[in-house]
Amino acid sequence: MVWRKGALLILLCVLVVLPFEQIQPAIAYASIQLTNLELVVYLALVIAIPVVRWPNRFWLVSIVLFAVVGGVALVAASQAQDLRLALFATYRLAIGIGLAYACYCIVMTNNGKQNWLYVALLTGALIAAVLGAIEVFSNAPLSMLDVFRGRATTVGPFLRLTSTFDHANQTAMYLEALVPLALCLTLVLITRQQRVLAIVTAVVTLVLFSASVLALSRASVVTSLLLVGTLLFIAWRQQDRTALRVVGGFAAGMVLILSATFVLHPVWQLRLQSEGDDAWYRAQIQVPSKVAGDIGTQLSIPVSIVNEGLLTWSEALERPIRLGAHWYIQADDGLTLLANEPRWQFPVDVSPNEMQAWDVALQLPMEPGVYRLEWDVVQESVTWFSQKNGTVAVTDVIVTSSAQAQLETVTEVGAVAAAPAEQTLLPPIPHRRTLWKAAYLLWLEKPLIGIGFDNYRLQYGDVLAMEHFNDTIHTNNWYVELFVSLGLLGAMPFFVWLAVVLREIYLQVQRNVDWLQLGLAAGIVAFMLHGLLDYFLLFNGTAFLFWILVGLWSGRAAHSS
Repeated sequence: MVWRKGALLILLCVLVVLPFEQIQPAIAYASIQLTNLELVVYLALVIAIPVVRWPNRFWLVSIVLFAVVGGVALVAASQAQDLRLALFATYRLAIGIGLAYACYCIVMTNNGKQNWLYVALLTGALIAAVLGAIEVFSNAPLSMLDVFRGRATTVGPFLRLTSTFDHANQTAMYLEALVPLALCLTLVLITRQQRVLAIVTAVVTLVLFSASVLALSRASVVTSLLLVGTLLFIAWRQQDRTALRVVGGFAAGMVLILSATFVLHPVWQLRLQSEGDDAWYRAQIQVPSKVAGDIGTQLSIPVSIVNEGLLTWSEALERPIRLGAHWYIQADDGLTLLANEPRWQFPVDVSPNEMQAWDVALQLPMEPGVYRLEWDVVQESVTWFSQKNGTVAVTDVIVTSSAQAQLETVTEVGAVAAAPAEQTLLPPIPHRRTLWKAAYLLWLEKPLIGIGFDNYRLQYGDVLAMEHFNDTIHTNNWYVELFVSLGLLGAMPFFVWLAVVLREIYLQVQRNVDWLQLGLAAGIVAFMLHGLLDYFLLFNGTAFLFWILVGLWSGRAAHSS
């Protein structure tokens, strides 16, 4: 009895703390480092040992399949480029599976107390959603959240609801997976005539969905619409009038929230026109290839520029968009970036596909030499356009006391000035199609066992012939990531397990609709759907949530049967 209650209590703590993993470890001893979230998860696993039960048929099948996946993952790790990363990711997968089974056992030994687990899950999510909403509506990151993440996610000049997670997509996934549970809990409370509690959970459901919309994840919105539409269809098939009213009313609320957001928040219109914000920041700049002048003089430079992006360039914006430039000086060891970054306002607002031509006053440096001026466009406090598209316009500038004589030495100066500047910024993140192509090429190298967990981000740039690339980027697809990481021998057993889960959900709906069980199942399916465009199992908050949902769902399903 004591262990059973203790296991339930520590699991409640895990569910509340789940969105609040701190960056700095709570325990650091030698090579062992544990975050606050990992600490409570491990504690829950230990305390759950006395309540472990013999697995039912679903878990017996799952354990066999997971054993195959784990064995292949270890073999792949032994041949991976980074053994440590591959082993650590495999270890985290094992911890997640263990957490799922612990949740299953705790649910089975604490019948009648399951609703407390759902309340704990939704409480943590609600707090995270509210904190993120405060950031978005104040248009300023909360410094108190720095203990949980590096920085808030942005798209262009817009702040995405990130809250306590590393990235807004993780926030969206977390919240969207719990929206169906909150909705189904509301339905159950209404059925039980607990109207006050039903109103509270209804508000929580709307807050979670609204927050997921403010995370500006298109996949999240589509997934939520599909899941709620499916719940509405099930209510119609069951001829459950109460469910039809509750789910139908929430579906109408979703449409209103999305319509208002689309009209009032221009970023959604931009998000629907491009995969990322790279397409927002594009310009074609035409400038003279060479100019010369005496030190300290001011030249009038003709500039012609076309707005090929999706934003209107205006000085009236909160973060204005201006013409800018970077100065480089030619030295013996190459080009050296100077601190001076001149800016020029556009004479008038420049809309997409419009051209602006005018003469720019350029102040020459006070030291003679061979310079390179890279023309660019900048949105202040957001980004230089070249950071998004990698292109600039270049003018070779010769600064001496006898400019005309130097200008005549065209061949020599042209050769020097054409030297590329040192790369100081990572190139733009490739589109998903490019990332998937790289994954396919890497999979061809090791089609059976893959390249090992968490190694794709270290190797995709090599197969794409990229000298510099962002090594924090994954395939942005759960299934592609598994194929390239574990090959056919490791990925297929995991996909079979996903198929088993879907089959069990389908059979349970056919036998008897338990709305809370269905809400948990919908959260699992949310990961499967959103996983077509993102990957979440390498991040503790979202990964643990997935396995917790599996454990709670399988435990409730076992009770129902």
